[in-house]
Amino acid sequence: PIFLIYRPDDLIELSAMTDLWNNLAVSDGFAGVYFIGVNMNSSIHGINAVLYHAPNCAYYKKNTTVGYYNGVMVKDYETVWKNILALNHNGNQKAYYGGFVDFDNTPRYGNIHGMCMINNQIDVFEKYFGQLVLKNQQAHNEILWINAWNEWGEGNYLEPDQQVGCDYLKIVNDLCKKVKMKL
Repeated sequence: PIFLIYRPDDLIELSAMTDLWNNLAVSDGFAGVYFIGVNMNSSIHGINAVLYHAPNCAYYKKNTTVGYYNGVMVKDYETVWKNILALNHNGNQKAYYGGFVDFDNTPRYGNIHGMCMINNQIDVFEKYFGQLVLKNQQAHNEILWINAWNEWGEGNYLEPDQQVGCDYLKIVNDLCKKVKMKL
């Protein structure tokens, strides 16, 4: 079993929890639980791997903010993707690199803490997602992470819609077939 932990640095008893859950899993016939920490900064006992969850892992990096519009922080989609692809994991755990389709949390946060992307074109997604697939393949990753299937509240979804139809899904499918990576 795989279990993702968002912000594992915030959990005081994380080590005891992962030890307990692993023991319970083993006693039920599993090899244990594969714990993945999301956007961790350092190695943590009990965590087997890190997931660089997009776009969070890269939109606070350099040169992503284009400006503010009515209080909303505007990020450049292509620059965020470049920052994702520039990530290099230096820890002891395995690292998974995630991608994203779009991001706009203004429906959730409004113009006070809202953030959105500009220049998010499907051809830009195709270009950088292809590079992400290769980066994960080179890291011998057996799982490819994309945020998200249907996060409509943040404009981040692969699910077909009236605007682009199944284009994002087709890109994902075609690229994974091309490099022989399982979906």
